[in-house]
Amino acid sequence: MVLFTKEYYNLVFTGNDKIRSDKVFTFRQPFIDLTPSEIKDWIALMKIVEVEFLKAQLNHQEIICMLLKIMMLKFSRNQFINIKNENKFDKKSHMIDNYHTLINEYYKEWKLPKLYAQMLFITPNHLNSLCKKVVGTNATELIKDRVILEAKRLLTHTTMTVTQIAYELGFEDNSHFGKYFKSVVNETPEKFRTQFNNN
Repeated sequence: MVLFTKEYYNLVFTGNDKIRSDKVFTFRQPFIDLTPSEIKDWIALMKIVEVEFLKAQLNHQEIICMLLKIMMLKFSRNQFINIKNENKFDKKSHMIDNYHTLINEYYKEWKLPKLYAQMLFITPNHLNSLCKKVVGTNATELIKDRVILEAKRLLTHTTMTVTQIAYELGFEDNSHFGKYFKSVVNETPEKFRTQFNNN
């Protein structure tokens, strides 16, 4: 059994469709049956994770994150998906994939679903409904997730000031960015950066 948070899985963001967190956990069975040889492969992979975790050397969190992505690729390859269920959601999933592509391109400029919906030729309400059905959250939250993911990366992996990060992410001022960040993370950008650096 492997337990991890979505935030940890997104510590290293690749943008690859096969391992994106919004896709990789959709239509997945909670477990897979393994052959004896496959079990050995998984145990070997888990041993690497264990060593990285216990030694806690430089970049160990990023290495574990990449190993988790490898696990999800192996999991996807070995699982059995209900084809009928997959086909039923294929069109909806495709629309959400397009939405995510647009978010990745415009999240710094557009923080609300309205313009995205226009580009997808659907209403904001329809987009919201699709998001809830396919990924279990609303359209605005998906934009917020991408903005906050980038904010966290800039706070933890660059020396940019909070003000510089605010402008980089398309906010008019530092105050607006701070409120936006705190509404999702429950702490200020400054406190988040300090806590990360102290860990």
